[in-house]
Amino acid sequence: MASSFTYKVKDKQAKVLSGSLEAESQSAVAQKLRSMGYTIISIAEKTEAPTVEELFQRFQMFQRVK
Repeated sequence: MASSFTYKVKDKQAKVLSGSLEAESQSAVAQKLRSMGYTIISIAEKTEAPTVEELFQRFQMFQRVK
């Protein structure tokens, strides 16, 4: 099963780029990024954190009722 990974890399001009990829493993992400000519700074598996909308909805339940 593929997971989502976030990454930070440097291109050939030393510009730092970041993004995300779907892959089977962290090593598959690393291989893909290296094949694209990037130097890897970091790779991490995405965690399922609540979105801003989900957090907002949680706080809405505490509103006053008129």
